[in-house]
Amino acid sequence: QTHPEANLTENYCRNPDGDQHGPWCYTSDPKTEFDYCAIKQCAGEKVSLTEPVENVEFSECGKRDARFLPTRMRIVRGVPGNSPWTVSLRD
Repeated sequence: QTHPEANLTENYCRNPDGDQHGPWCYTSDPKTEFDYCAIKQCAGEKVSLTEPVENVEFSECGKRDARFLPTRMRIVRGVPGNSPWTVSLRD
């Protein structure tokens, strides 16, 4: 197990180790632990996953809903789409 932190328990296509043959998935065949996924490369320019992107603009996704003014109150229940990445941790 080369990537114990990756939680590779399901049979989704993945490539955590950068295999040169591309993404692979676990199989339900006991004789074949994994097999490569037949995923075609998207057309167009390849995008780097390691170099930073300049001038990223969020036109809709990730913007707060204008109906909700910022307050100093603690948020317990959110509104769908208000802040998709906000998490409330409570004890």
